[in-house]
Order: sequence, then structure tokens, then C-alpha cells
Amino acid sequence: MARKNFGLKNFFLSFALVVIAIYVFQNIKSPADFMIAENGILEDVIKAEGIVVKDEKVYSATLDGNVLYYYEEGTKIKQGQLIADINTDADSVEVNRQIAEIQAAINKLENSSQVLTKENFTAYQNELQFSILNNDLQNMYGIVEQMTNNDFYGSKYEDFSISQLIEMKNSLANSISTHKVPYYSDRAGIISYKTDGLEGIYRFENVMDMTPSSTLRREYSLKDKRESVQKDEAFYKIIRNFEYYIIVTINNEKARLFEENKYIKVRIL
Repeated sequence: MARKNFGLKNFFLSFALVVIAIYVFQNIKSPADFMIAENGILEDVIKAEGIVVKDEKVYSATLDGNVLYYYEEGTKIKQGQLIADINTDADSVEVNRQIAEIQAAINKLENSSQVLTKENFTAYQNELQFSILNNDLQNMYGIVEQMTNNDFYGSKYEDFSISQLIEMKNSLANSISTHKVPYYSDRAGIISYKTDGLEGIYRFENVMDMTPSSTLRREYSLKDKRESVQKDEAFYKIIRNFEYYIIVTINNEKARLFEENKYIKVRIL
């Protein structure tokens, strides 16, 4: 009877040891056996500060005055549209200079054969100034007429058509009595009145010449639409929103993750 009890005890002890061994073995092995990987794409994520460089052109006031705007922020405009008027009591000298440049640009488009030198242009300009200051409009138009056989114009007018230039010239002539100086768009795009002073530093056409030091954080002052401006102050810009660059400086280790002609996803936070 004692032998049977001894054998029974050994059986239960052996059984318990086997159960414990199986339990321990399964708990050690199960994390590897039962891991489930989700089907997806592995991404290398790089977080960094960057600069968005847009194809934009900033326009500055040519004189002091109050501004009358004709479009809201973000409006799509065409080339040659009237963007704003600056109301001023004087500075007819600047108005006169613009009239002379526009008339010369018209002459260029009409295939004038003669060339107006800068010296002659200055002489015409001085005579026009004198005529305007003396309110002698007839003489002013006579001087402008003398320029129709010459060829001198500023490059900023070369993208306008003759009809657009004539409209601009007439508006400027009217500004002598109305004290309004008009500003037109010389490109199509999106109008914006927000400037920060960095547009001249991060230029779209020079982006390929930038170095890591070019992307250092710079101080800037954000300006919005304002009712009055001073001469040479930027007061609106036109953005071509077809393409832009994002400039980011990263270390060599992260740079090795990039391959030429490979797709990358950019999230702007």
C-alpha cells in the first residue's frame, strides 16, 4: 500500500513539473510567435525648420500718399489691371517721369527707328517738370509728342501692350488734376498686401545659389494692408502660385536618406 502511494506521489510531482515547464516555455516564446505586423509603408520622418520661397514680385510706392485699393487679399488678377491709386497733393515730378517712360515704351512698340539718349530723355523730363509745375498742360503734351519719334523706355513697361500703356499714360495725365497716381499689375497672379521685408532676400530666381548660411533665422516685421504709404515703401505684391521651393538645412546623416528623383512627402506644420 505504501508503494502505491509513493508511486502516485511521484506521478503527480512529475505531472506538475511538466505543466510548469510547458507554461514557462510558452510564456518565453509567445511574444515572438504571436506578433502581428500591420501591412503599410515604413517612413523616415525628418522634422526641421524651413523657408518657403515663392515666385513673387513686390511693388513699392513712388511717392507719399493715401492708398485706394481695388482688390481684396488673395484675389486672382490679370496682367495690366489697376491695383491701387495713391492720392497725393503734389510730387508731379514723379508723375511726369512715369509719363515720359510710358510714352517712350509706346514708341518702342511702334517700331521707332530713332534712339533717345539718356541725356535727351533727362532734358525732356526737366521740360515736362517745368510745364507741370506751371500748369502748362498744352506744352506738356507737346513735349510728349516730340518723344514719339524716339526710343527709350524702362524695362518695367516692356511686358505691357500698347493699349495698356496708353491707358496708363492717360491715367497719369489725369492724376495731375485729380492727384491720383495709378499702379498696375505687370504680371498675372494672386494679389497680397502682406509683406515682411524678406522677399528681397529669399528670391525665387536665386534659390539655387543659396547656401546653408542663407537659411539662418532672420528678424522680420510683418506688415498688412495700410491706408497710407511713404515713398519707396512696399505696399503690395503679386504671387505666381504655380510652384515654390522649400529650403531646409539638415545634417549629413539625414541628408543620406534623400535620393535623386525620389518622391518625398512634405507636411507644413
